[in-house]
Amino acid sequence: MVKGGKYIGNPDWPKQLEGLKSGKTSGNRLIFSIGGWSNNCNISDFANIKNLIDKYDISSYNALYENLKVLKETIPGIYFIDFE
Repeated sequence: MVKGGKYIGNPDWPKQLEGLKSGKTSGNRLIFSIGGWSNNCNISDFANIKNLIDKYDISSYNALYENLKVLKETIPGIYFIDFE
């Protein structure tokens, strides 16, 4: 959804996701989940995150930090980010 510090997801998602917290739903928290680890397929979220941390540390000057920051700015209703 975010690449190179720019939101590339569906342009309607931020408004649609914010809408889940109002109206006739009972939800009041929006949780963004990152996860995927498998030896049997090409899903490697955690390996990619580890590689970014190894390369750039955990400072605010790395791609992971910047992309998560843009995600939160684009969808401000995200209550927290979950790593499954």
